[in-house]
Amino acid sequence: MNGTLVLKDPLAQRFIEVKEQIIADSVCEIAEYFRCRGLIVGLDLFAPVVSRLVGQNYALITRNADFIKPMLYRRTEAPAGVGYELSLFEKAVPDAVGKIRLDTDAAFLHTQLDVIENLPCEKYPGIEINYDKEIVKTDAGYISESLNAVKAHDFEGAALCWNIMRAPREHINAAALS
Repeated sequence: MNGTLVLKDPLAQRFIEVKEQIIADSVCEIAEYFRCRGLIVGLDLFAPVVSRLVGQNYALITRNADFIKPMLYRRTEAPAGVGYELSLFEKAVPDAVGKIRLDTDAAFLHTQLDVIENLPCEKYPGIEINYDKEIVKTDAGYISESLNAVKAHDFEGAALCWNIMRAPREHINAAALS
């Protein structure tokens, strides 16, 4: 769960590593472009547990970021949601040995926060605050739990994600009290 990805097939492993390097080189080039213009660089990243599957090697790409916002969406059944992304991977690679089953509880969230703790940039973990009965089944307790976990890691802050203008009042209140 820490973002480490080692595949049994050496060719597949090499493919992942080359993909990661291409993405890291691109991030470096784009970051340099913006920094030359006096701008800061932030990266919206998949959760560490799925990041390497999409070519995002945190150790490589965060060297060129002023801040990151890992999308730690534990209850989102849509793109960037941890469970959703892992299920897509399983569908795309049905013959993969083993299946990934995660309990995306507070303990899981802490493992993801631990992974990013020592990266060389500011961290603003993304927590979904919105609600949708089909896609994002959050509640006030979940919001508090998530924000308290971020606070326990002493990061610069958290990003309350998606459409905060449509977040239920109880979610906003939970965020304010956390």
